[in-house]
Amino acid sequence: MAVIRDKKINFKSDEVKLSCSFSIVDVKALLQMYAELCINIREIPDTEKSIRHWLEHDGRAFLSWPPKWREQLSGWAFNVAVRNKLLEPTATAENKYYLADCLFTKRGRPKNKAE
Repeated sequence: MAVIRDKKINFKSDEVKLSCSFSIVDVKALLQMYAELCINIREIPDTEKSIRHWLEHDGRAFLSWPPKWREQLSGWAFNVAVRNKLLEPTATAENKYYLADCLFTKRGRPKNKAE
């Protein structure tokens, strides 16, 4: 998930600063987790509000951040997902999105069926 950047932490200091970075790779990983929850309803579009709610309230996503940052991070992640076609808008309903097929595919070698 997020890349935390900074030097070593000095145990004697009174303050510690860390930098954190998120990218499209993190957004895709989060949406793949969300897709696992939606596997049985794959063909049903979801709303922006619903997707962002999951991002803000799931412990694997942004739940550990303060509310102000959760809201901003979920908005950023949603927009990154739409720009990169991880979420595809429906042609009929406004503000509803399909999860892209790439979110449902597992990477890696297929299991040997001969066994």
